[in-house]
Amino acid sequence: FRRVLFRSVYHINQVLLLEDSDGDGVADKRETLLEGYGSADTHGMTNSFTWAHDGSIHATHGFANDSKVKDRDGTILSMQSGHTYRFRPDGKGLELWTRGQVNPFGMARDDAGRLFTADCHSRPLYSLIRGSCYPSFGKPHDGLGFGPEMCPHDHGSTGIAGCCWIPAGFWNAKDPEQLLIGNVVTSKVNRDDIAWQGASPKAIETPDLVVSNDLWFRPVDLKLGPDGAVYVADFYNRIIGHYEVPLTHPGRDRHRGRIWRIAPKGTLAPMPDLGAGTDAGTLVARLGDRNPTIATLALNQLATRGKQPENILRQAWASGDWRKRVGIAWCLERMGSLDEKLISELDRKSTRRNSSHIPLSRMPSSA
Repeated sequence: FRRVLFRSVYHINQVLLLEDSDGDGVADKRETLLEGYGSADTHGMTNSFTWAHDGSIHATHGFANDSKVKDRDGTILSMQSGHTYRFRPDGKGLELWTRGQVNPFGMARDDAGRLFTADCHSRPLYSLIRGSCYPSFGKPHDGLGFGPEMCPHDHGSTGIAGCCWIPAGFWNAKDPEQLLIGNVVTSKVNRDDIAWQGASPKAIETPDLVVSNDLWFRPVDLKLGPDGAVYVADFYNRIIGHYEVPLTHPGRDRHRGRIWRIAPKGTLAPMPDLGAGTDAGTLVARLGDRNPTIATLALNQLATRGKQPENILRQAWASGDWRKRVGIAWCLERMGSLDEKLISELDRKSTRRNSSHIPLSRMPSSA
């Protein structure tokens, strides 16, 4: 079969869908999905497009800009400074997810589908609750109060960019679940253990994952790869601040950037093939993978096949652990086939605190 690759990318004022239909590494088709983003401050861009468990693309809207974003159905979403929002991969179904924060830059999801963002200028981390309002510069809350704070410390700077969720015991059996964040001011990759208090996560500061003596080290984004390594996008620049010198300053490096791969020795796994040619049974088995990136790739591949895999999913439910059952539930939800009986069973038999609280959120009725 011929491999088709799609990428959603931000090009100032627009979100584009680029398609490489022949696998030569060059996009041969280009479509505009969303447009109308403010561009007064190109530092505060939309970013972190995340294909989430609910089947939509979640993203952040950064500092300062006023945007009136229009999707392909003509829906207009107004945003000023920090927000998060979502839309369908076809560029429709645009809607607000959260308000507030100052400059969210980086998004991660855990294995139950919950979303987290890093914020460059207020607290480093937030757990996203749909419809919540979070602290920002001088903006009032919505009368119901701010979304709960999960990270009481600031890791020594306001320059936080990118976050990555690591499951409990992923690299070390004794480790709890963790969130990693890039700190472009201190040239570090910070690390927080995550402890749950009821339905609320709390960040507990723990020793940094990376500390660099090279002051040009600017970790702006972090992702967990299918091979089990964390990939760090390093802006690698002498000047990181946006306002302290002009954009034309000769000290700004316009030629270098680096990507780092970080993993304990001997832990890297082969890259799995989870493409269109993979049979449904193999993909269903991967829904319980302890690497959440693999589990999510399998989920998204299954969910694009209509109701074809439904029988296999229901057969796998009986023998699946809670992690696989979460993936099965999300697949069935996206097929329009999830019933209350399965949700109740998942809630009763979950073996991990809070894992049963799947934030199932159907797309708009036009989906």
